[in-house]
Amino acid sequence: MAALAVAGSVETKKPVQADGLPQAAQTFIATHCAGEVPVLVLREYDDFRRSYEATLVDGTKIKFRRSGEWTSFESHARPVPAALIPAQVTEYVGTNFPGAVVKHISRERREIEVGLDNRVELTFDTRTFLLTDFDD
Repeated sequence: MAALAVAGSVETKKPVQADGLPQAAQTFIATHCAGEVPVLVLREYDDFRRSYEATLVDGTKIKFRRSGEWTSFESHARPVPAALIPAQVTEYVGTNFPGAVVKHISRERREIEVGLDNRVELTFDTRTFLLTDFDD
């Protein structure tokens, strides 16, 4: 039983060609990062789940589920595309942090976390969009 627990917690990363990304991930990059091509794509295995991480020339990192659905977008060179940020989060940030730019977003089943260019991190509930955590 212990061997199964240890084997399940092993994380591996393997480089793959950009066309090894799921089609949905390739479409995402073409749509939200027009003209960009990943310089590094890693296929990750963690706890029996497969995911992907694509790094663009400017250092932007995008993580995808096995299906190609995005889970996080992080960039020091560009803001997170507005289409990825729920309207309620955009409104909250605009009201409470005027002029701040979202540089990171990650989403889980129950929460969305955004990182602003002023180093503030905000976590929201995905159902109510109420703020659940604030880190400055």
